[in-house]
Amino acid sequence: MSDILCLYYSRSGNTRQTMAEIAKALEAELVEFTDGVDRQGRKGYFRSGLDAMRRSTHPLEKFETAKPLEEYRLVILGSTLSISSSSGEG
Repeated sequence: MSDILCLYYSRSGNTRQTMAEIAKALEAELVEFTDGVDRQGRKGYFRSGLDAMRRSTHPLEKFETAKPLEEYRLVILGSTLSISSSSGEG
């Protein structure tokens, strides 16, 4: 079991691909988190932009890791950019 966790959110799949490559290179656990809102495609892109402009946030869905977060030596967090600010910034 790895002591490195790659935790990420990806709207379009680019962050997913990047984090998968990082996790593979480091032999790390890879876990995706989401807020449960459909953000795929053109409609999802505009929904994400509107949420960012409104500084609107949605609670994250629960995600599972192989062990408690505090037991990882390193946690790498990957996220998308939304309207020139990191997602969740507010």
